[in-house]
Amino acid sequence: MYKNIKIFKKSENLNNKFSHASIEKKLENNKLIPIGIDEVIKYASSFPIIISGKDEHEFVLFSGLSTSNNFFVKCEGIDEPEFLQTYPFLMIDIKDEKDNNVSAIAYDKNDEYVGVNKDIEFFNDNKLNQEVINKIEKVRLLQTKRNLAKMLIKELKDKDLLIKQSFNIKIKDEVRTILKDYYIINRTKMCKLDDKTISTWTRNGWIGLIDAHMFSLRNFQKLVNLIK
Repeated sequence: MYKNIKIFKKSENLNNKFSHASIEKKLENNKLIPIGIDEVIKYASSFPIIISGKDEHEFVLFSGLSTSNNFFVKCEGIDEPEFLQTYPFLMIDIKDEKDNNVSAIAYDKNDEYVGVNKDIEFFNDNKLNQEVINKIEKVRLLQTKRNLAKMLIKELKDKDLLIKQSFNIKIKDEVRTILKDYYIINRTKMCKLDDKTISTWTRNGWIGLIDAHMFSLRNFQKLVNLIK
Protein backbone atom coordinates (compact mmCIF):
# COMPACT_ATOMS: atom_id res chain seq x y z
CA MET A 1 0.00 0.00 0.00
CA TYR A 2 1.02 3.62 -0.60
CA LYS A 3 3.22 2.45 -3.48
CA ASN A 4 1.48 4.22 -6.37
CA ILE A 5 0.71 7.73 -5.12
CA LYS A 6 -1.10 10.00 -7.58
CA ILE A 7 -2.49 13.52 -7.39
CA PHE A 8 -6.25 13.25 -6.90
CA LYS A 9 -7.75 14.69 -10.10
CA LYS A 10 -11.47 14.75 -10.81
CA SER A 11 -10.99 14.13 -14.54
CA GLU A 12 -9.20 10.84 -13.85
CA ASN A 13 -11.56 9.52 -11.18
CA LEU A 14 -15.13 10.26 -12.24
CA ASN A 15 -15.84 6.55 -12.62
CA ASN A 16 -13.45 5.24 -9.99
CA LYS A 17 -14.47 3.77 -6.67
CA PHE A 18 -12.59 2.60 -3.60
CA SER A 19 -12.95 -0.13 -0.99
CA HIS A 20 -12.03 -0.08 2.67
CA ALA A 21 -8.84 -1.87 3.66
CA SER A 22 -8.31 -3.87 6.83
CA ILE A 23 -5.91 -2.65 9.50
CA GLU A 24 -3.68 -5.66 8.74
CA LYS A 25 -3.38 -4.62 5.10
CA LYS A 26 -2.66 -1.01 6.02
CA LEU A 27 0.13 -2.10 8.34
CA GLU A 28 1.89 -4.30 5.79
CA ASN A 29 3.95 -1.40 4.45
CA ASN A 30 3.36 1.13 7.21
CA LYS A 31 5.39 0.27 10.29
CA LEU A 32 6.12 3.98 10.82
CA ILE A 33 2.93 6.01 10.81
CA PRO A 34 2.93 9.84 10.73
CA ILE A 35 0.85 11.32 13.53
CA GLY A 36 -0.56 14.71 14.43
CA ILE A 37 0.40 16.73 17.47
CA ASP A 38 -2.66 15.53 19.41
CA GLU A 39 -1.90 11.87 18.68
CA VAL A 40 1.49 11.98 20.41
CA ILE A 41 -0.14 11.88 23.84
CA LYS A 42 -3.00 9.66 22.66
CA TYR A 43 -0.71 6.77 21.65
CA ALA A 44 2.17 7.31 24.09
CA SER A 45 0.95 4.62 26.48
CA SER A 46 0.77 1.93 23.78
CA PHE A 47 3.41 2.57 21.11
CA PRO A 48 6.87 4.08 20.80
CA ILE A 49 6.59 7.63 19.44
CA ILE A 50 9.84 8.53 17.70
CA ILE A 51 11.11 11.27 15.39
CA SER A 52 11.86 10.30 11.82
CA GLY A 53 13.08 11.99 8.69
CA LYS A 54 16.29 13.31 7.23
CA ASP A 55 15.71 16.93 6.23
CA GLU A 56 12.24 17.43 7.72
CA HIS A 57 11.61 15.60 10.97
CA GLU A 58 8.24 14.61 12.39
CA PHE A 59 6.68 12.42 15.05
CA VAL A 60 5.81 8.92 13.90
CA LEU A 61 4.28 5.94 15.64
CA PHE A 62 6.20 2.66 15.41
CA SER A 63 3.38 0.15 15.02
CA GLY A 64 5.27 -3.08 15.67
CA LEU A 65 7.82 -5.62 14.57
CA SER A 66 5.46 -7.15 12.01
CA THR A 67 1.89 -6.95 10.76
CA SER A 68 0.75 -9.46 13.38
CA ASN A 69 3.06 -8.41 16.22
CA ASN A 70 1.52 -5.04 17.05
CA PHE A 71 -1.14 -3.80 19.42
CA PHE A 72 -3.54 -2.62 16.71
CA VAL A 73 -4.06 -6.27 15.86
CA LYS A 74 -3.48 -7.84 19.27
CA CYS A 75 -5.63 -5.47 21.34
CA GLU A 76 -9.20 -4.32 20.97
CA GLY A 77 -10.27 -0.71 21.34
CA ILE A 78 -7.19 1.05 19.96
CA ASP A 79 -8.23 3.54 17.30
CA GLU A 80 -6.41 3.59 14.01
CA PRO A 81 -4.19 6.67 13.59
CA GLU A 82 -5.78 9.32 11.41
CA PHE A 83 -3.21 8.68 8.67
CA LEU A 84 -4.61 5.16 8.27
CA GLN A 85 -8.24 6.18 8.73
CA THR A 86 -8.08 8.37 5.62
CA TYR A 87 -6.86 5.64 3.26
CA PRO A 88 -6.62 5.79 0.24
CA PHE A 89 -6.18 9.57 0.59
CA LEU A 90 -3.17 11.45 1.90
CA MET A 91 -1.41 14.78 1.58
CA ILE A 92 1.83 15.13 -0.38
CA ASP A 93 4.26 17.96 -1.07
CA ILE A 94 4.76 18.99 -4.70
CA LYS A 95 6.16 21.88 -6.73
CA ASP A 96 3.70 24.28 -8.37
CA GLU A 97 4.21 26.01 -11.72
CA LYS A 98 6.38 28.64 -10.01
CA ASP A 99 8.53 25.96 -8.37
CA ASN A 100 7.11 26.71 -4.92
CA ASN A 101 6.49 23.95 -2.39
CA VAL A 102 2.76 23.31 -1.97
CA SER A 103 0.62 20.54 -0.50
CA ALA A 104 -1.88 18.56 -2.55
CA ILE A 105 -4.47 15.84 -1.97
CA ALA A 106 -3.32 12.53 -3.40
CA TYR A 107 -4.46 8.93 -3.31
CA ASP A 108 -3.00 5.46 -3.51
CA LYS A 109 -3.86 4.12 -6.96
CA ASN A 110 -3.81 0.57 -5.70
CA ASP A 111 -5.73 -1.85 -7.94
CA GLU A 112 -6.69 -3.91 -4.90
CA TYR A 113 -8.67 -1.02 -3.39
CA VAL A 114 -9.25 1.53 -6.16
CA GLY A 115 -11.02 0.91 -9.48
CA VAL A 116 -14.33 0.99 -11.30
CA ASN A 117 -15.51 -2.24 -9.66
CA LYS A 118 -14.95 -1.28 -6.01
CA ASP A 119 -17.54 -0.31 -3.38
CA ILE A 120 -17.64 3.46 -2.78
CA GLU A 121 -17.81 6.06 -5.53
CA PHE A 122 -15.35 8.92 -5.55
CA PHE A 123 -17.97 11.05 -7.30
CA ASN A 124 -21.75 10.94 -7.32
CA ASP A 125 -23.58 13.04 -9.96
CA ASN A 126 -20.29 14.76 -10.73
CA LYS A 127 -19.84 15.79 -7.09
CA LEU A 128 -17.56 14.31 -4.43
CA ASN A 129 -19.17 11.55 -2.41
CA GLN A 130 -19.75 12.63 1.20
CA GLU A 131 -17.46 9.90 2.55
CA VAL A 132 -14.69 11.16 0.27
CA ILE A 133 -15.31 14.72 1.47
CA ASN A 134 -15.02 13.56 5.08
CA LYS A 135 -11.76 11.76 4.40
CA ILE A 136 -10.23 14.69 2.54
CA GLU A 137 -11.22 17.10 5.31
CA LYS A 138 -9.55 14.78 7.82
CA VAL A 139 -6.42 14.61 5.64
CA ARG A 140 -6.20 18.41 5.60
CA LEU A 141 -6.74 18.66 9.35
CA LEU A 142 -4.11 15.99 9.98
CA GLN A 143 -1.65 17.89 7.80
CA THR A 144 -2.20 20.98 9.96
CA LYS A 145 -1.59 18.97 13.12
CA ARG A 146 1.51 17.36 11.66
CA ASN A 147 2.86 20.81 10.79
CA LEU A 148 2.26 22.00 14.36
CA ALA A 149 4.29 19.06 15.65
CA LYS A 150 7.06 19.87 13.18
CA MET A 151 7.32 23.35 14.70
CA LEU A 152 8.27 21.80 18.02
CA ILE A 153 10.73 19.41 16.40
CA LYS A 154 12.38 22.26 14.50
CA GLU A 155 12.93 24.06 17.82
CA LEU A 156 14.45 20.89 19.26
CA LYS A 157 16.72 20.49 16.25
CA ASP A 158 17.79 24.13 16.33
CA LYS A 159 18.82 23.71 19.96
CA ASP A 160 20.67 20.46 19.17
CA LEU A 161 18.37 18.35 21.34
CA LEU A 162 17.88 15.38 19.02
CA ILE A 163 19.84 12.15 19.42
CA LYS A 164 20.13 9.63 16.58
CA GLN A 165 19.20 6.10 17.62
CA SER A 166 18.78 2.57 16.34
CA PHE A 167 16.51 -0.18 17.65
CA ASN A 168 18.12 -3.61 17.80
CA ILE A 169 16.76 -6.87 19.15
CA LYS A 170 18.46 -10.18 19.81
CA ILE A 171 16.74 -13.24 18.38
CA LYS A 172 18.50 -16.40 19.55
CA ASP A 173 22.15 -15.49 18.97
CA GLU A 174 21.57 -12.94 16.22
CA VAL A 175 21.24 -9.20 16.71
CA ARG A 176 18.87 -7.62 14.19
CA THR A 177 18.43 -3.93 13.49
CA ILE A 178 14.71 -3.18 13.35
CA LEU A 179 14.95 0.60 13.03
CA LYS A 180 17.89 2.85 12.32
CA ASP A 181 18.50 6.57 11.97
CA TYR A 182 15.55 7.77 13.98
CA TYR A 183 15.73 10.37 16.73
CA ILE A 184 14.71 10.86 20.33
CA ILE A 185 14.90 13.95 22.52
CA ASN A 186 17.93 14.47 24.74
CA ARG A 187 16.05 15.10 27.97
CA THR A 188 19.22 15.59 30.04
CA LYS A 189 20.43 18.33 27.75
CA MET A 190 16.96 19.84 27.51
CA CYS A 191 16.86 20.28 31.29
CA LYS A 192 19.80 22.68 30.97
CA LEU A 193 17.84 25.09 28.77
CA ASP A 194 17.26 28.63 30.03
CA ASP A 195 14.13 29.38 32.02
CA LYS A 196 12.65 31.59 29.29
CA THR A 197 12.71 28.77 26.73
CA ILE A 198 11.23 26.25 29.18
CA SER A 199 8.51 28.75 30.13
CA THR A 200 7.64 29.40 26.48
CA TRP A 201 7.53 25.70 25.66
CA THR A 202 5.34 25.05 28.71
CA ARG A 203 2.83 27.72 27.61
CA ASN A 204 2.80 26.14 24.14
CA GLY A 205 2.00 22.75 25.63
CA TRP A 206 5.24 21.33 24.28
CA ILE A 207 6.64 20.03 27.57
CA GLY A 208 3.71 17.62 27.87
CA LEU A 209 4.41 16.36 24.34
CA ILE A 210 8.09 15.90 25.14
CA ASP A 211 7.22 13.97 28.29
CA ALA A 212 4.79 11.77 26.32
CA HIS A 213 7.46 11.05 23.70
CA MET A 214 10.01 10.08 26.35
CA PHE A 215 7.48 7.95 28.25
CA SER A 216 6.50 6.14 25.05
CA LEU A 217 9.99 4.79 24.41
CA ARG A 218 9.50 2.09 27.05
CA ASN A 219 6.94 0.57 24.68
CA PHE A 220 9.74 -0.83 22.52
CA GLN A 221 10.10 -3.58 25.10
CA LYS A 222 6.34 -4.20 25.12
CA LEU A 223 6.44 -4.78 21.35
CA VAL A 224 9.39 -7.14 21.70
CA ASN A 225 7.47 -9.10 24.34
CA LEU A 226 4.73 -9.82 21.78
CA ILE A 227 7.00 -12.25 19.95
CA LYS A 228 8.04 -14.19 23.02
